[in-house]
Order: sequence, then structure tokens, then C-alpha cells
Amino acid sequence: MAFHVRLAVRRGLLKIYGLLPRGLTSRLIKLVHPSVLLAVVGVVFRTDGSFLLLHHSYHKPSWRLPGGLVNRGESLQDAVCREILEEAGCLVEILSFIDAASLAYSYDVAWLLRLVEERPFSPSAEIVDRVWVDFSQRQEWGLTKEQLDFLEKGYELWKKTGSPLP
Repeated sequence: MAFHVRLAVRRGLLKIYGLLPRGLTSRLIKLVHPSVLLAVVGVVFRTDGSFLLLHHSYHKPSWRLPGGLVNRGESLQDAVCREILEEAGCLVEILSFIDAASLAYSYDVAWLLRLVEERPFSPSAEIVDRVWVDFSQRQEWGLTKEQLDFLEKGYELWKKTGSPLP
């Protein structure tokens, strides 16, 4: 029971965080992580060519590619694999670096990954749902310009790897 209470409290705090103006949220993040914020983004494809999207409880837009902040002492590659396992319950293999972008409050580094194992999904305070989306439907999910750029560059690299595509 205590777990459900903590989960509900965390979800509530994340919803409040999501309502705050962007300038205030970036200041809050800088208080918690006072150094340069380095984040990873994963562009994960299955063998059928569909890619992974996660429904976040506090981001706007709420559907995003998986990823998150890099912990001190953690490699970028370890961070992206950890984030995808924690958020989506998926084991992945890194195929290639995609690109990097300096955003308002972080420096995002994107990686192309292949799904190795998909475990049962368990919603959390942060991630409400996961879906696999056909690449042709990428415009329909309201991704940010940066996320869409990472996805499209990742798809081009995916095609070059000789990975099976429909």
C-alpha cells in the first residue's frame, strides 16, 4: 500500500511540475543538477521498422522518444540503455550515434538502437504508456522538432545498417 501512496504523490508532483512555466522548470532542474545537464535520447526500432514512443506524465508534448539525464560517472551509452530499460522495459543494442542538440535546459545526445528484448510494461509515475509506431505515422504524435529530427536521422541510419525493414 505504501508503494501506491508514494506513486500517487510522485505522479501529483510531476503533474504540478508539468504545469509550471518552462523557465521555472529549467531553474528547478539546475538546482537539482547544478552542472551542465547532459541527456540521452534513444531511437529504438523493432525488426518490423516501428519505433518506440513513451507517454510521459509531465512533458508537453506528452509523447516522446525514450531518454533522460546522464548520471555522474555514467557513459552516454550506458545511460541510454538504462533509461530505455527503466522507462520502457526494453533491452536494446546500440547501433550508432545519431546526432546531438543543445536545447533550452540540456544537451541531448541521440542514439540509434535495436530492440533485443521487450519485457512486460509497467506504468510508473513518469511513464504512463509505451507504443510502437510505424515510421509513416511519425508526424501524428506531436513530437518536438528536435525529437522528429533525431527520429528521421535515426531512420536513415537504420536503413543503412541493413536491418530488416518492411
